[in-house]
Amino acid sequence: MDKQKYLIREKVYNRLHVIYTVRKGKEIILRGNKRPYPKNGKCELCPALRCGTKASSLVYHHWDDKDISKGMWICRRCHSIVEFVIKNIKIYKKYLKLSYNINEETIKCINV
Repeated sequence: MDKQKYLIREKVYNRLHVIYTVRKGKEIILRGNKRPYPKNGKCELCPALRCGTKASSLVYHHWDDKDISKGMWICRRCHSIVEFVIKNIKIYKKYLKLSYNINEETIKCINV
């Protein structure tokens, strides 16, 4: 097999079975079976809204390092949003708690 065919086969294999990610500042490689590409070739989060991307431009977002089949094929825009939400979930939880407490204080003031 010539080098070009080998590299293409390796790229296809990696796209279906390998994830390169960062944990605690270290790059790690995860191996397993990703879910198959969406048959329509569109982002699994926003196909009807704005995404017309081809399957080759989708990225695989997973949430379980022990089982990479737990993931989804999404466009880069959705991937950026998902990563932002995950990184800021603590702030959001604090916001919800604070807004709940403020609402409770307001209700107590009104009922006094």
